[in-house]
Amino acid sequence: MTLPYILGAIFIFLGIGVKYFKWYFLISGYNTMSKEKKKNVDIEPLGKLMGNFMLLIGLIVLGSGLSHEFGFKSLSTTLLILIAPLTIGLLIYAQKFDHNWQKNRGKKNKTGIIALISITLGITVFIAGMLIVGILDPNVEVGEDIIVISGMYKRNIKVEEIVEVSIKESMPKVLRKTNGFNMGYTLRGSFNLEGEGNSSIFVHEDKPPFINIRTIDRLYIVNFRDRIDTEDLYYEIKSVFEKN
Repeated sequence: MTLPYILGAIFIFLGIGVKYFKWYFLISGYNTMSKEKKKNVDIEPLGKLMGNFMLLIGLIVLGSGLSHEFGFKSLSTTLLILIAPLTIGLLIYAQKFDHNWQKNRGKKNKTGIIALISITLGITVFIAGMLIVGILDPNVEVGEDIIVISGMYKRNIKVEEIVEVSIKESMPKVLRKTNGFNMGYTLRGSFNLEGEGNSSIFVHEDKPPFINIRTIDRLYIVNFRDRIDTEDLYYEIKSVFEKN
């Protein structure tokens, strides 16, 4: 979890540079303008705005990292999601300082508005999709020979390779993600677990119990948001396992 702290510190450092030391060359768009166009930009208030924005983003990233560190994973995810609407709001508000943009009204103006709306909708749809994935339980199909965990990072578990099936109230500590998805307490895919190494988990980390399916070379952990549904799945998997 050192990455959020590094990124947060970088944003704060750059924010201080732009706001207090006038590192305007860091402002995207302005740094590529011709000298003539730069004259039509109120660079000092724009610089303060951009500096404050970078400082805010830095604090948000740091807050997200600390929240995750202390177990407030939903808050950590919410803070990161805030960055998208804040960035869009900044792009819209910053136009008031660019008189080049204001002088070119008409088709260019409409094109810019349409582009901003499209970006807003795209980001909104993406975030909504990620939240839906976080809410939904994994889809698990139990067959006589194979157990299929569908959805993101699909896994097929051959029953003949299973050596143990158990249900536990807690799961090993997640050390890092190797190839997966995590949002708040929802984890899908491959993660390195303390004492277990690389494992496949499909869990709501805050909704015990957890079904542990141990094969010859890998540990799989899965659960549902509802305890009864998780227990029913456990007995179904255990029944198939004991028949082999």
